Amino acid sequence: MRHPIKLQIKQRRPFGNDWVRFWPVDKILLDNGSIFKTEAQLCLYIYKNFGVGRYQILAWQKKYEGFWLFWLGDIVENGFVRDIKKNKEVEKLKGEFHRAKTFDEKSVIEEEINMEKNFEELTKGGTRRGPLGLKTFRPGQLHHYEEY
Repeated sequence: MRHPIKLQIKQRRPFGNDWVRFWPVDKILLDNGSIFKTEAQLCLYIYKNFGVGRYQILAWQKKYEGFWLFWLGDIVENGFVRDIKKNKEVEKLKGEFHRAKTFDEKSVIEEEINMEKNFEELTKGGTRRGPLGLKTFRPGQLHHYEEY
């Protein structure tokens, strides 16, 4: 790792009557000498210090533009679940496909879904798959803290 990564941990908390926001709770520096080598170690640290909840971790690194989403998921008593990054447009089109009544509507929506998937494959490549610099686990599944 050339430059250390600065992490800001945010916890989801209620705000006002109906609002829910992510509030900053901690800042961490992730570099070669860091105690965090896996995603499980980072999540265990968050669980021990801040408890159960939904967390978002934003990252910043020198010589890179802006912040990026480092980690997003839920931390529970016996483990953690990182969210799966989904294409929201495809999910919305799938919902419309199931609500469509005629065959013509379904065929048009199916073509749109295929076009969106093809576009996603063409633009895919430079995206980050998980927390940069840490050994990651499969998203969308419950993992225990002991998985080192």
